Amino acid sequence: MSASNGYHAKSRPQPHVRKSLGNLAHDAVELGEMQVQLLKLDTCEAGRKTRSSIVLALIGLTLSLASLPVAQFAIAEALIESGDWSRSGALGAAAIGTLAISLVFAAITWWKLRQGLGSWQRSNEEFSRNIAWFKSALRTNAESNPQGAELTAKRHETETLTSF
Repeated sequence: MSASNGYHAKSRPQPHVRKSLGNLAHDAVELGEMQVQLLKLDTCEAGRKTRSSIVLALIGLTLSLASLPVAQFAIAEALIESGDWSRSGALGAAAIGTLAISLVFAAITWWKLRQGLGSWQRSNEEFSRNIAWFKSALRTNAESNPQGAELTAKRHETETLTSF
């Protein structure tokens, strides 16, 4: 009596085992399809939510780039004329003020972007649950088939021994 992977050479899988494996494969394919649909929905939602942050970022960047030099010089000249500032001190203060405004725009953009990207959280959680279910279904299927459970135990024992 020769054995190959725990099965006798003349033995064939029982019909209920084939049916269970077929059902399991069908369920796995359906879960994969639903996961892709959920990813599509979450991607659309994330795009919709992040659109405003992209527009805000573009507006902030355009305004900063277009008016930055003129505004900095105007502020610096005002500080020189009214506050008896040195030219370098006034230019530095104008640059720091402009940088602070840019940081406010960057913070708002970051906040809105994180809000939009949070939409993928749902897909990630659902995917994790699906993987956990699939592993559980495989484990249950192996335990309901005595030869499969014996194989699983042998494989686990071998993996444990070789991991040291």
